[in-house]
Amino acid sequence: TELVLPLTATEFGEIHGAVVLNGLPAADYRVFLIPAGYEGSETERERQFVVDNMRSTHTDAQGEYRFAGLGELDYWLVLAPPSSADVGGVGGITAQDGPQGLARAQLAAEAGKRIRHDFFVQTARLAGSIVGLRGKKEIALRNGVATAIPASELDGVRRIRTTIDRDGRFSFPPLPSGSWRLDLRSGNFRLRTDAFSLSPGESTLRKHRLRESKP
Repeated sequence: TELVLPLTATEFGEIHGAVVLNGLPAADYRVFLIPAGYEGSETERERQFVVDNMRSTHTDAQGEYRFAGLGELDYWLVLAPPSSADVGGVGGITAQDGPQGLARAQLAAEAGKRIRHDFFVQTARLAGSIVGLRGKKEIALRNGVATAIPASELDGVRRIRTTIDRDGRFSFPPLPSGSWRLDLRSGNFRLRTDAFSLSPGESTLRKHRLRESKP
């Protein structure tokens, strides 16, 4: 017995490129590929479709990444730090303004075509320390949370959070250069700074005094 089945061959698309930080290839950075067009979705089915069909990979020693076998679909391409978890590496994957990371792009995969997108990111380093201010008296603060908040012109860049240690010190991974604010919290002591600029290649050390909030 012989059975003949008609088969239709489908060509798939590919998205590839490189991550370049401060002019140098960035190895082991995380790149996410997330279906676009579901921003602000309120249906569980659509939200689950996004999670089920997102992919991620790491850049190699030359800073290169590659996604192959893609159907014709619109995607968000999102760059995230090396330590990012599968979903935690990006923020708000179905939020109204789309997913966020260190940088992003929106691309349409096409059957049989290879699309190249390179990320060129200029970064700066930000660290600092805090003390508490109770009246006019400074007191030591131990532990807390520091959040770097990007300005609106840093499109697709998410808030980045780090811990404040027992000595009142904090340090962020390399941040995209541009305008930022800091939200600092330690117990009842809080401060949100005015906007300040981080220049490419800059290393900034800041010291802030946090006031105690009223109960």
